[in-house]
Amino acid sequence: MRSQKQFVSRLVFAAVLCLLSFPMGVNADAWAAPATAAQPSGGVLPGLFTGAKQDAVSPMSIKAQGIRVEIEEKGFATVYIQFAFNSATILPESREEIKNIYALLQAEPAWCLHIAGHTDATGDPAYNLDLSQKRAVSVEMALKDLGVAEGRLTTEGLGGTKPVAENKTAEGRTRNRRVELVRADCPRPAAQ
Repeated sequence: MRSQKQFVSRLVFAAVLCLLSFPMGVNADAWAAPATAAQPSGGVLPGLFTGAKQDAVSPMSIKAQGIRVEIEEKGFATVYIQFAFNSATILPESREEIKNIYALLQAEPAWCLHIAGHTDATGDPAYNLDLSQKRAVSVEMALKDLGVAEGRLTTEGLGGTKPVAENKTAEGRTRNRRVELVRADCPRPAAQ
């Protein structure tokens, strides 16, 4: 019970800090502008980003603060990135989630993240293992497209081997299709 209260109080504190630090006068429509056919998109994410340099990322959003708190409390954070059915293509509705992870990494330059992809247990286990790895790599590539440095991210596909809910219901399967972010300290360069 105490850890839940600490988690909630840290989350509220992070939200207040975020609101106090958010720049005034930001055009909210600029954040919601979808990519158009005339705009270039990055890597494995057709239409998701308008380009790493053009697509602004907010300073630590409330969601990014929540991811940080979850990682600090549990050692990992669960995020629900939406992918096209049976595909590793990230859907546009996950744009903000990717930006939140990027903002977290910008705010925590000493952090590296291990990206673990998970699927539900529907279908062939070998196929799900491969799909979860491809989805983890898609998240990695999306973050690199935004400017995350090489070497700060690692990936792993776990398929349906570590469910967090039963696979008997649609809700349970949805909860099992997730990405987990595990914090790791970035390797320090060798002393010269």
